[in-house]
Amino acid sequence: MDFTIRENIYCCSCTGRIILLDTQADRYFMLPEEVGSAFLRLWNCEPAEERDQLDLGRLRSTGVVVTDCTAPRGGRRPSTIVPASSELISLEPMRRHRVDAARAAVYQLKAWLGIRTRPMVEVLADLLGPTPSQLPDRSEAADARLTRIATAFRATAGIFRQRDQCLPRSIAFTRMCKASGVRATLVIGVTLDPFSAHAWVQSSGLVLNDTLERVRCFTPIFAA
Repeated sequence: MDFTIRENIYCCSCTGRIILLDTQADRYFMLPEEVGSAFLRLWNCEPAEERDQLDLGRLRSTGVVVTDCTAPRGGRRPSTIVPASSELISLEPMRRHRVDAARAAVYQLKAWLGIRTRPMVEVLADLLGPTPSQLPDRSEAADARLTRIATAFRATAGIFRQRDQCLPRSIAFTRMCKASGVRATLVIGVTLDPFSAHAWVQSSGLVLNDTLERVRCFTPIFAA
């Protein structure tokens, strides 16, 4: 029997354990150790071992894998994310612009409402276009625009609650970047013991709306 991983499933290996994000069901979960190897071989398109059919059959009952091998696999793999190496906050800040701050506030409000009124899979799917190749590479002009956007978002800190709002803020930041014609990638990462998830935005290895020290604590599981 041939298996494939269902669409909207994302995977990462965190401290030796395999964590999955199911954006369709809006949940994270950890694979049992005994089926993890079979799943990773399927995920990486590696040759199956003799026991894999049995292990993947167990996963089929959870909906993680399916036997319809024509089913598409969506999203960008976390392994394609450029590791974070610097942070925009360390760049020289620009003068605040009220229009930019107002735009940032509107983007955040829309993102906050979208998360509460739409399925997560739809919210995240919207970020998959345009693809990064359609946007310009990093440049001095692009970095200036990114700094201006980051400054606008910092100006709204007193308007929106900051705690536990990393996802709507990062969705809004990504949308504003792309609308301004600069490259940006929403990244969701996880950590264990205890389990925690966090979202931030990168442009190549440059962290745009967080600190390098913080995001390095998380293993990327999703990027858009």
